[in-house]
Amino acid sequence: RWLNIELTIFVALMLLLGFNAAVLHVLGSGNISALEQALIFFALISLLRGKALWFAAALAFCAQFRLLPIAFAVLPLLLDGRKGLRTALLTISVWAALLMLNFVFFPQMSTDLLLSLSHLDERGEINPSTLALLRDLVDLTWPARSGLGVYAAEITYVSAAAPAAALAARHIFARART
Repeated sequence: RWLNIELTIFVALMLLLGFNAAVLHVLGSGNISALEQALIFFALISLLRGKALWFAAALAFCAQFRLLPIAFAVLPLLLDGRKGLRTALLTISVWAALLMLNFVFFPQMSTDLLLSLSHLDERGEINPSTLALLRDLVDLTWPARSGLGVYAAEITYVSAAAPAAALAARHIFARART
């Protein structure tokens, strides 16, 4: 039984072949999104059933492919109060430990990644983000930047994002205390 559904041959075939065999096409194309979705759903089900270790393991493993799923680590704070704080910290700790294994086993690759990320600046239609917009605006209004002006867009972005993050953290930790 999975999700209170009796897993029969009919259900398994329907899950694999439904919607014009979408799952098989995704798996065949090599797209990691199906595995990510399965891990996120497994983590959420584990959280709702009170299995913190499974939640932490599934979410930490899922966040190794893309970083966004680790944002779900705050969910236990909204559900369980103080116990949720332990679950959230466990999830982030397991994720960080798995992430640090890359630095242990592949130190040169990790150094190269960090160096290449510092030069990454994707803008335009491929990256419709607030930071890219601020960088474009700063380049238009202040083309010859030097000194602290090089980081003008980043400083503006952080000064706008930090209060929002602080308010969200305040709300989450206020709920965790209750």
